[in-house]
Amino acid sequence: MIPSPTRFSPTLSCWLGLWMSLSSRAGSPAAANDSFLSRTRIAGSSGIAAEANLGATREPGEPLHAGALGGHSLWWQWDAPSDGELWLTTDGSDLDTVLAVYVGSDLRKLTEVVSNDDHGLHLTSRVRVFAKKGVSYAIAVDSVVNQTSTAIGQISVRWSFLAEPISRPVNDRFQDRIRLPGGPSVIRVDASNRHATRDPGEPYHVEVAGDSSVWWEWTPEVSGPVLLSTEGSDFDTVVGVYTGESLSSLVAVAESDDVDSASGSLTSLLSWRAQVGRRYLIAVDGFDGASGKLTLSLGPWAPSARDIRQISGGIFQFRVPGLSQTTQTLESSSEPGCCWSPVPTWRVNGGVGTYMEWMPEGSPRRFYRVVSRP
Repeated sequence: MIPSPTRFSPTLSCWLGLWMSLSSRAGSPAAANDSFLSRTRIAGSSGIAAEANLGATREPGEPLHAGALGGHSLWWQWDAPSDGELWLTTDGSDLDTVLAVYVGSDLRKLTEVVSNDDHGLHLTSRVRVFAKKGVSYAIAVDSVVNQTSTAIGQISVRWSFLAEPISRPVNDRFQDRIRLPGGPSVIRVDASNRHATRDPGEPYHVEVAGDSSVWWEWTPEVSGPVLLSTEGSDFDTVVGVYTGESLSSLVAVAESDDVDSASGSLTSLLSWRAQVGRRYLIAVDGFDGASGKLTLSLGPWAPSARDIRQISGGIFQFRVPGLSQTTQTLESSSEPGCCWSPVPTWRVNGGVGTYMEWMPEGSPRRFYRVVSRP
């Protein structure tokens, strides 16, 4: 007689699998750097340390790193050989991490230097530490548990250190911003934000976390709509334009992140109605700490097409920068002198409009114009 198979309900089976998983983890040996007192020392100007957090725990009195509950933390220690900048990331980890850096010798009395959950578009973490010679920095990495991530996996800690003196842009600080000429002609500036920093109290421009901003100020000699662009820069830019007398009293006038992130156009383009004699404060930052060669252009705004190009499949596209507090309507015609009709699929309120149309070979020519209205 063949015995009938044992039957389990789906609920019982689920709980049994969870109990077996937890039991196996509970019996797994923890990593050597599971506790604060047994943290692993790392050294040098750069490197990578990797460790699985299987069996790792959260100690009594351990802080919540980056405010996350966690519960499977590992610890490292880095001693600063001199003043300088320490960059830490958990890129390469196969789980959602939080990263925190502390000073102090007592777990219950640690002072947080900096912490981070997710950076940029990643679930891994990144921090920047302005290190002081002789100071020991305790580094904690924990995992985030939610419906889409697991608590257990491989943690990678990557570090790089740059010793002072560090050559920074002359307009790194808000108080050291560069004055641009106020005339009506187009201004073009070639610069860099490499090794730039973020001032204490500086806002996050376009509400994007960046820490490599440089500053300009501009007082126009005539009123009128103006256009500001970072086209030509070799990194992902964010831009904020403000009025005000100090970082704590800034009032946003215009801002821009990407022209079109979907197509890979990661520079910034924005416009506003400038008033004669009013001072405008311009900050250019890098998305998620990005830096590199920076091109800034500023001049009168006009409804003109930019980035005109043909893409795959007989489709062509162009972009038109909008003007804040106005609406732009695209119109087309087979003749430039008459018979203009609105293009119903295109309407932009103050931003950047992108228009695409399929134009197979042999198609009759079309003319386009943009009408801007308050």
